[in-house]
Amino acid sequence: MPAPTENPVVRNLFVLSIVFAFSISVSAQSPQHACPGMAFPVLTQTKVYNVTIPGTNNVHGYIEHLPNDYHTTNKQYPLLIWFHGINETGPGTESSLCRFFPNQWWLVPPILVERQTFPVSVKDQHGDDHKFILISPQLEGFNDPTTTINSLINYLTSQYRVDRGRVYLTGISAGGNYILSYAGASEANARNITAIVPVAHCDVLDATQATRISNAGLRVWAVKCGLDNTCGSSQAAQMVASAINSVRPGANLAYHTTLPVPNYDCNIPDPHDSWSTAYDVNFRQNVYGRNVNVYEWMVQFDRTADANFPTPVVLEDYSVRLNNGKVYVRWTTSMESNNKHFTIERAATGGQLTAVATVPAAGDGNGNGATYEWVDENPLANISYYRLVQTDKDGKTTRFSIRKVLNRKQWVEYAMVSPNPFAESIGVFINVDKAQPVTFTVTDMNGKIVRRVSGMYNEGTSEVRIDAGNLTRGIYVLKIEGVSFSETKKIVKQ
Repeated sequence: MPAPTENPVVRNLFVLSIVFAFSISVSAQSPQHACPGMAFPVLTQTKVYNVTIPGTNNVHGYIEHLPNDYHTTNKQYPLLIWFHGINETGPGTESSLCRFFPNQWWLVPPILVERQTFPVSVKDQHGDDHKFILISPQLEGFNDPTTTINSLINYLTSQYRVDRGRVYLTGISAGGNYILSYAGASEANARNITAIVPVAHCDVLDATQATRISNAGLRVWAVKCGLDNTCGSSQAAQMVASAINSVRPGANLAYHTTLPVPNYDCNIPDPHDSWSTAYDVNFRQNVYGRNVNVYEWMVQFDRTADANFPTPVVLEDYSVRLNNGKVYVRWTTSMESNNKHFTIERAATGGQLTAVATVPAAGDGNGNGATYEWVDENPLANISYYRLVQTDKDGKTTRFSIRKVLNRKQWVEYAMVSPNPFAESIGVFINVDKAQPVTFTVTDMNGKIVRRVSGMYNEGTSEVRIDAGNLTRGIYVLKIEGVSFSETKKIVKQ
């Protein structure tokens, strides 16, 4: 059968209709992508504006850059959040976001994307490729970094396929100050992210801030020009790195570059502009044995392989106590995100832990914590075990440590030793009817005192551990003395 004859008039009308429809589509989308009169009148990135981010009123818009394969894969990607300087604040509207593009020589990440010099992908220390989700939020002001950044991270990780172990912050000038203030405000904040790159920052860290960052294992690379007299010390980068590294010498958590360095001078006549160098993919430094740019330096760190990786809950306090025949399980969180509920498990000695209660999450989901209490009205007799388990909204669980409690229902004894015989330490459970000081004295069979421990113990049950690792094997006597009771027990070291 011969092919149908093509009608050129119909073909041309069809092509025109496609072009017309495409022009309408582009025109309808253009406000979101356009910055008329600016360096890049039509953006390749997306302006996301007039959004509501739960937990903060400080961010209502941002510039979004996604990896080139984001919509064709199901992968998770590292998240890089860039914070602007003092002159780019705004309400996050369609027009105010254009302040990020004043000229094409303001070499910061969103400009580099438009110039096609932002890295498409970078390799980590294992040779694996990584592509960044780059988010450039517009702040209304540089206030309350903890609430703002925690809320922003929670929002972005719920909206995008983010590799939660690879969340990085960077910022210039006031934005560099902002991320340093956030990281130094609490260990929970510092654990919530993987690495930070403050650039041209004015602030330094005090001893408390540096200790929090160091304890959380947060990596920091600070960059500044040594001729920068715009704000703060021209040696601020060196001072930040020194403060962090002095907490844990040898851990090499922080690094600094104070320009000029070989092949890279300060930017004259504006030495405050160290970001043109810091964000250049060709700017490489030997950072503790690896020749890397800041992007390659960031992706080598992954919190999921780190003992400091943040769980959806930061637990500050967790206790299990018996009082008036009931067991009180109490816990407090300082931060919650993506938290669904808690489960309390219970077991008798030698038994299996089984769930006895579920408590819904009470934190607001924006980084703030809550205080909880669950009461076991019918506890098991003698020694029993309790464990707190947290479940996030994705179904993942975190199990916290097991707590033991002594329920001495008939009040025959005030104390119980478990286990007995013991090996490395003596475990003593005491159950007192009112708060009082209690002394524990261990003697050998000749009456020689080999251990003595004293403390104030609240009403209810408490577990006391007495170090006995270097005691020789044999029989000892343990005397427990409170205000209104005294008991003596024979104990055996294995």
